[in-house]
Amino acid sequence: MDTFDVEVDYELPKAQQAAIAKARQARARAAEATQATEAAVRALQQGSAKLGVRDVAELVGVSHQRVAQIMKRPGLTSPTYPAEGRGSVRRNGINPAHERCESGLPTLHLDAT
Repeated sequence: MDTFDVEVDYELPKAQQAAIAKARQARARAAEATQATEAAVRALQQGSAKLGVRDVAELVGVSHQRVAQIMKRPGLTSPTYPAEGRGSVRRNGINPAHERCESGLPTLHLDAT
């Protein structure tokens, strides 16, 4: 049986070509954002602070489920949850989800004593 290759060349109007280019650029940015998010999750989870899943999620701006999913990848440690349960950790009585600094990131109050 003989084989052959077929090459398809689409001739699209400029507006459609522009829409395709914009979509491809957006997908590339999304892939970069995913990689940056995963790196941040790993850094926060494996660093010396060993933050809990919900704290990491709040800081990075993703769900706690997404943090747990990232941490389940081979070679990574298991996610940790706060000792008092699976709720948001309260530091000095403040829920980090309810207080944000000027940049929009949550403010975590850590007691140094």
